[in-house]
Amino acid sequence: MSAPWQAVGLKSAGLVNHIWAVRHARIEVAHGLCYGHTDWQVDADATQHQAAQLAQQLPALPIVSSPLLRCRQLAQALADLTQQPLRIEQRLIEMNFGDWEGLPWAQIARRDLDTWAANPVEFAAPNGESFADLISRVKAVQREQKTSAIWITHAGVIRALTHVCHTLPLTAAASVEVPYLLAHPFSRLGPAD
Repeated sequence: MSAPWQAVGLKSAGLVNHIWAVRHARIEVAHGLCYGHTDWQVDADATQHQAAQLAQQLPALPIVSSPLLRCRQLAQALADLTQQPLRIEQRLIEMNFGDWEGLPWAQIARRDLDTWAANPVEFAAPNGESFADLISRVKAVQREQKTSAIWITHAGVIRALTHVCHTLPLTAAASVEVPYLLAHPFSRLGPAD
């Protein structure tokens, strides 16, 4: 599914009360593992290079980051380059996959994956959280965000923002493609509930 945003002309957009959501860089982990809350290492040199690229593309704004290392390292490097304040926000952490964290997807019971696929919004892995839970967290942070900012975060959080800010249906938002290191602009504060 294509994303409902346009990532061009970022520096000149000049939008007010805007969130530029950036997914962290690729992590150093074996392909095919389920991860969300798990804190994985990223390449420090690549992170510095990627921060420099983002600093050229994005407006100089305060930075809000997930506490996970893969986001925090990029956020700190970007804050250092742009001389902008950095705030760590626990609620911007990726979705918690509970007992599935760190497991190869192939080891997760097919019936559990099928149940999740049938209800991607409400299903939660054992001891984990659902996409609906994640949306509640993200919506709270987004509503508290009174000024423009750059969020360094995760694919799940950006998917949640597509629902909150673009009123994309929940099931569609849950499957939005979220590339690494691409700035996703969100300019609407979303509907009041």
